[in-house]
Amino acid sequence: MIVPMTAEHVKTVFKDLSDQTLAEAQAADLTPSELSHRFVEFMRSGDYVAHAFLEDGKPYCVMATRAAGQHPTFLVAGRDFFEKSLRHRHEFKAYLAELTSMILGGPITTVSDSPHPHAARWFKLMGYKEVVPQKVYRWG
Repeated sequence: MIVPMTAEHVKTVFKDLSDQTLAEAQAADLTPSELSHRFVEFMRSGDYVAHAFLEDGKPYCVMATRAAGQHPTFLVAGRDFFEKSLRHRHEFKAYLAELTSMILGGPITTVSDSPHPHAARWFKLMGYKEVVPQKVYRWG
């Protein structure tokens, strides 16, 4: 289930980050606390659309997308996110389609510094197109 994001969703996800999120933060030389601060600053920097992805009522991912410009996206994955997102990929793709066409009116851009060997594959499975190999992805 995908719902509007709350502060409680953010706290829950940041308490139990995925290995991939931790590896990406480390690659960017950020601690989990610094990553949390960056996420909050991203949301404070302008209008955004933000949602939480839930399974059995518990958030496993939070995602914020700026409503202006290139629609950069900040996605933070909790434990088991990648496994859960593949199970829910049709819902995730439908969400992205609605987000890009009806809410934002244009594609979203996601930059990933993930060293995880399956990161690019995950983006492709979710319907993203690679703009810069292993780095910048666009949906919509």
